[in-house]
Amino acid sequence: MDKILQLRNQLGSLKKCSDSISDFVLKIKNIRDSLLVAGEDIRDRDLVMCLINGAGHDFDAIVSVITAQQRFIGFEDASYLLMTHEQRLKHLDSPTQISGG
Repeated sequence: MDKILQLRNQLGSLKKCSDSISDFVLKIKNIRDSLLVAGEDIRDRDLVMCLINGAGHDFDAIVSVITAQQRFIGFEDASYLLMTHEQRLKHLDSPTQISGG
């Protein structure tokens, strides 16, 4: 039982910090898998809450989209939206090349 509480605590306090969204999602999935192995069922909604609570301020716009939906957006779809947004942020932050012509 202590292992389950520890894993649930890790899941609830997990933050993206300097990780990529892909790495953050992988950490969530690893904790989910450990919970499942320990016999603890985890709801998709709990995983989505972990994802949106830990993503960070750079992802507030996408978190708003996810939480404003009339239908529930599952963990895989929410992860995809955040990863797509992260790619856009990287693209916007990269130096642009101006072609002469």
